[in-house]
Amino acid sequence: MNIQQGDPGIQAGEDQNLYRMAPHNLEAEQALLGAILINNDAYYTVSDFLEVDHFHEELHRKIFYVMGQLLSDGGKVNPITIKSFLDPDAMVGEVTVTQYLVHLATEAATIVNAPDYGQAIKDMYQRRKAIDVAEGLVNAMLDVDVDLTPKAAIDQAITHLHEAATSKSIVGLKTLHDLAGDSIQKTSDVYAGKELAGYSTGLNDLDKMIDCLVPGDLVPLFGRSGTFKTALSTQIGLSVARQGGKVLMIQMEMKGYQIAQRVLSAETGISAQRQRQGKLGEPDFERLINSQATLKDLPFWIYTPGKMTWAQMSLFIERIKRLRGLDMVIIDHQRRVAPEGRMSAIETIENFFNGMMDMKQQHDLIFMPLVQLKTDDMRFQVDRPKVNNAYGGDVINNSADLIIATHNEHRLLMKSPVETSSSKYGAWIEKCDKWKGKAEIGCLKYRNGAELPYRTFNVDGPRMLFSDISKPEFENNPMGLI
Repeated sequence: MNIQQGDPGIQAGEDQNLYRMAPHNLEAEQALLGAILINNDAYYTVSDFLEVDHFHEELHRKIFYVMGQLLSDGGKVNPITIKSFLDPDAMVGEVTVTQYLVHLATEAATIVNAPDYGQAIKDMYQRRKAIDVAEGLVNAMLDVDVDLTPKAAIDQAITHLHEAATSKSIVGLKTLHDLAGDSIQKTSDVYAGKELAGYSTGLNDLDKMIDCLVPGDLVPLFGRSGTFKTALSTQIGLSVARQGGKVLMIQMEMKGYQIAQRVLSAETGISAQRQRQGKLGEPDFERLINSQATLKDLPFWIYTPGKMTWAQMSLFIERIKRLRGLDMVIIDHQRRVAPEGRMSAIETIENFFNGMMDMKQQHDLIFMPLVQLKTDDMRFQVDRPKVNNAYGGDVINNSADLIIATHNEHRLLMKSPVETSSSKYGAWIEKCDKWKGKAEIGCLKYRNGAELPYRTFNVDGPRMLFSDISKPEFENNPMGLI
């Protein structure tokens, strides 16, 4: 089916040098769009280099744009979901747009060839742009313009040709002199109180350990299941939000309202369990409602998509950054990141962390991905986590600026009780008493690569709330929301 059935092409009898169609590859455009319609993963094989404007056909540009928007929102793309964003009854040759979408899907090629189709589309775009630049240069040379010298016109053409070749201008290229000036200006702004050196975690002892969270940091948070990783990351995220930072939590394991229950629990002292069971009196409801009111203007968003690939996640993060601004992204957790195509588990981890490394620099974001430990290392162990306990530990260590870890020995001891008749029972009880209400946070990788010792913190189990050990009593307002 030819979308251009009404186009005359090269007319018989005309001088072909006077009438030539702009270079394009209609079949490649149709094949790629069809591949995406039947397998959405095909989009992510071309999204890093192919842009909407690269398509020759206006309808194809619209289709590709809508595809990107739907996928960035975590949606699905197929002829049914996409047609409502177009004009379904408009005619494309002798068929409607709806029929054309179905045709694209039914005639689609395999996803394996999608990158080749994408490159062919981009090649044709570059040819069209080169022709436009060349024609513009010819016209500039023929039209004697006092404001445009031949050298300026040639330089302009070279710039446009380079942009056509790369599709994007060069970002992030500065001289050392300019970067030194930027550094001095930042130092001056911090000194004058115009700018924060970074964000406090909300825990003084943790700030002393890692300094602070700096835009552009990749800070994985390690921990075994049940050691309050999510609670700690939420508490840190709230601290950043209270300081004016905009925080996004991509929560792929828990429901959003469960996170909210924990926050309300930490603030009011009404445990999440009591909230779930409804064991509340009227004063309790009033405290919860008052606490909710304090969250109204807090820039902390939670997104609960289920599993996502990094490609889907990165599109969503970029969209939120563009629409609302972002300073920190918490991702719970690494093992819930879905593979792209046939990636192995370790390839998925590499892709995930490499992607965060690129994005944190490009957008000045703090990334805090939560990292589960290997299943074998979680069973009946009370040793503090180490980098090699995690899936893809070497990859994570090479990517991260800082690595912090939680360790809750009391919870782990309670999971492996000792018989009262055992000679080890007394020692077990003694350890349980020692670690009750306590947890540890360590820095497995500092900025210079060193590993720092674990520090002990208070932890209120029912409220899942950390506090500095130097403050044995929790303040009335531990989350700082009222």
